[in-house]
Amino acid sequence: MRDLTTLTIHELENFFNSFDQVLCDMDGVLWNIVQNIPGASDAISSLQKLGKQIITLSNNTTKSIDAYHKQLQEANFDIEKSHVVTPTPVTISYLRKNNFANKKIFVLGTTVLKDSLKEAGFVLADNGPDRIEETCHQFASLSSDDDDDVAAVIVDLDLNINYVNLQKGVSYIFAKAGSRVSLWSQRPGNFVKILENATGRDAIGMAKRSRCMNEYLMEKFQMGKDPSRVLLIEDMVFAAQCTYQKLLVLSGLSTVSDLEKWAFPEEYKPDFYVDSLKTVHELIEKCEITMRDLTTLNVQELEAFFNSFDTVLCDIDGVLWNVLHSIPGATDAISSLKKINKQVILVTNNTIRTTSTLYKELKDAGFDIEESSLVTPALAMVSYLRKHNITDKKIYVIGMTPLKDLLRQAGFEIVDIPAGRIEESAQTLIALTTVDDEDVGVVIADADVNRNYVKLQKAVTFLQRKDVVFLSGATDEKLSLGKGYILLGPGYFLKILEDMTGRKAIALAKPNANLNDYVVDEFKIKDLSRVLFIGDSIAEDMGFAATCGYKKLLVLSGLAKKSALEKWEFPEEYKPDFYVDSLKSVHDLIVRVLETKMTTTKK
Repeated sequence: MRDLTTLTIHELENFFNSFDQVLCDMDGVLWNIVQNIPGASDAISSLQKLGKQIITLSNNTTKSIDAYHKQLQEANFDIEKSHVVTPTPVTISYLRKNNFANKKIFVLGTTVLKDSLKEAGFVLADNGPDRIEETCHQFASLSSDDDDDVAAVIVDLDLNINYVNLQKGVSYIFAKAGSRVSLWSQRPGNFVKILENATGRDAIGMAKRSRCMNEYLMEKFQMGKDPSRVLLIEDMVFAAQCTYQKLLVLSGLSTVSDLEKWAFPEEYKPDFYVDSLKTVHELIEKCEITMRDLTTLNVQELEAFFNSFDTVLCDIDGVLWNVLHSIPGATDAISSLKKINKQVILVTNNTIRTTSTLYKELKDAGFDIEESSLVTPALAMVSYLRKHNITDKKIYVIGMTPLKDLLRQAGFEIVDIPAGRIEESAQTLIALTTVDDEDVGVVIADADVNRNYVKLQKAVTFLQRKDVVFLSGATDEKLSLGKGYILLGPGYFLKILEDMTGRKAIALAKPNANLNDYVVDEFKIKDLSRVLFIGDSIAEDMGFAATCGYKKLLVLSGLAKKSALEKWEFPEEYKPDFYVDSLKSVHDLIVRVLETKMTTTKK
């Protein structure tokens, strides 16, 4: 159990990145009975700004969902009504799923609960009177099972519960326990225990700490995919039962002394604790990673930025040029980075050129770069195959001629199938695509402007054998041509192969970490935190940098637009540290820092 305030900035960032959804108790966390808890609304707002989905919980059914939502709004909590959960909607959902819509329900509970059930379309059986004549005949007639249509008994907090209605509940359950009557409890309590003991029936819980509440949350908010990425604030027992992360706030029932003198099962211990949600807000402010326009930094901040890295990994398409035009200022930026002693490595997912052709085009465009400083998926593939001693197997390639040529030059044998249209008959298709070749040990799927149905089907045939190595290059689904033009990327077709075969390709292109292994080995990089990645794609480039632990600079000259930063729809860890319109800004800022240094030196 750690005090959240004792974490370092890095640990706090890891904590806030470790969950996507927050289940937050309302009573004792957002407010106490008579007042709101200071800082709670700021904390919820801060969590929402981090992209967290907030779901509020309460076991209290004395208020309707509408009443809770109104109270949240009045207290400045921006919570959707559909994200307010009490045992009432859980019960309604359960009753509907189990076909109780046309059956009567006997309810020991508040008027609010009964009204909610009626609004949901359920018919309620009559309760007994508040006071009766003190005779056996009167008691027996009012408390016995006298309604064959009753199929469920619900027990919850009822300030007007009495002996007659308890006995009526017992009669409904006990008389027909083997057939049609079921017992639900919104929350455990003494009256539920009385009914359970009297009838020998266990109530099905609908509140926190119940299986039904957890199933409702998993289904409604898709929490079942990975419960470990859900943070529950306050109820440590429920969190432990559901394998959620646990944060305890000490603004409600729990105290520091409870933590110091732990008297509960070990699995109920919170992962972290704070005095109140106000602390969560302050910690988010403390460690918040904001995407800053690099041009807004002062000279001292710029100098610190340029001193924070030794190596630059720079994307090519969308950063140095687009397919239809070069990007002004990019050549100057590369030269300026090298002038301040940065190692510059160019990384591309593009395999439509050989490395030598790409190098020649870069030199012709005026870039001061060495051929040995180029990284492509093709080079990574050759390295991977040699590293894993896969050199005596034929390779089936869905890819462009330059990729096949590079593999042949590296000593590999390539398998091709006839190009062009085929006769539209089942016999021709079967002959071309279903015959296996045991000598084929590798399938490579990459960009290919001539990919077709036959090529994909042939790859599926080879991949049926589990010993065949499955490699891929780029996984981009969209490629930028510049000026708003978008090409279909190879990612769509790779997904077809993966879905058809149940295989997952070893991707040797951004944003996959396998490419990083090649970069680290090839360029002897020791400290990944001192590497700056410059790219134009949030998903591929910033995702790659986040996976590898690089610093991140996003340029807006390719795929990414400023609107994507303003309306963030990607994982938080993909957020760039800084962004610029284009590499021209990087050149201008380096010039500014150098000129300032020269002026200071002269003085």
